Order: sequence, then C-alpha cells, then structure tokens
Amino acid sequence: PTDLTLTRLGTGLLHVQLSWTGSSPRYEVFYFLSGSDYIQSAGVTTDTTYNVTSGLNHSETYEFFVVSYGNDGTPVLPSVNSSIESVTLTLPSVSDLTAISTSNTITLT
Repeated sequence: PTDLTLTRLGTGLLHVQLSWTGSSPRYEVFYFLSGSDYIQSAGVTTDTTYNVTSGLNHSETYEFFVVSYGNDGTPVLPSVNSSIESVTLTLPSVSDLTAISTSNTITLT
C-alpha cells in the first residue's frame, strides 16, 4: 500500500481512520507505541480504509502501518519506501463551560 494517511475521527477521542492506495485483496493494519518493539494488529480489511476504535490510550504516540496480502494469502512485506503514520492522542481542553440547572435538567454551553 502507498499514500497512507491517518485522520482522527469525530466518533471518539481515541478513534482514528487510516486510508491508503492499493489493489490487494486483503490488508492488515498494525500499530505500536512510538519507541516500542511490541506490534499489534488492529484488524484485517478488504477495503483501503480502516477505523481503529479501540485499543488506543490518550497521551500516547502511536505509529501505524499496513501490510497487503496476495491472492494466495501470503503477506507482501512493506518496502523501505512504505509509509508509517504517527499520531499523538491528546484529550481536548474545554474552556468557557457554563452549566445552567433548571428543574431536573442541566444544560452545558
């Protein structure tokens, strides 16, 4: 796969989407903590996008890469030119929060 990109999703603070260009029948997305030797599989897909919605922690920097598989199921090892994308997952800060209580309802603005 080439042209790997990573985007944080609005569906959760620790959710990311990876997308890439390729024509293989199957892909596997891997990630690891920056500086670590322990690599984990995020999952397998037949698409050229994959959403990672679990397994990530805030305040950590993760590196992601994708391995393609041939028609016979054999992995095509990433070349030296393959992309690795990294992201540091930080919690957003909230400022100017106002809470208004009326009856049994609390409104945050």
